[in-house]
Amino acid sequence: MVMSTVHLKGISHDKVVLEYLKSNKAEALEIYFDAPGNNLLRENHEKCFHITPLYSAFKDVTEEIIWKRKAWDKTYMKMMKNQYNGMTITPSLQKRIIFGFLENDIHLRPLTKLQQDLYNQQDLV
Repeated sequence: MVMSTVHLKGISHDKVVLEYLKSNKAEALEIYFDAPGNNLLRENHEKCFHITPLYSAFKDVTEEIIWKRKAWDKTYMKMMKNQYNGMTITPSLQKRIIFGFLENDIHLRPLTKLQQDLYNQQDLV
C-alpha cells in the first residue's frame, strides 16, 4: 500500500504529532510518499507523479488534519453521533463532515489520499 507519511525533521515517527503540536512550526513538517516493502512502487509513483514535492506544497492541509484529529477524538465523535439523534451518522460521514474527505471515493476530491493517510497515521500516535 502506498501512503503519505509526515515527519518532523530529526524526530521519530511516533513523536511527530506531539512535537508538532508543541512547536506549531509548519516549516518543520516533512511530507513524503512511501510504499513500505515496495521500493519499486514508491520510485515509480515518484517518477510519474512527483508526489513528494507536490504534497510538500500542502503543509497547511497537513496541519489542519493534525489539529482536527487532536480536537475531534473518539469521545467527540460519539457525542456527534448522539447529537444527530435519529439521523444515520456513519463513521464515514463523520470524516466527511469534519475532515472534508470521502472515505471510499479518493478520486472525487483533490488531496483525499493525503488526508486519509494523515488521518489514519494519527491513530498510531
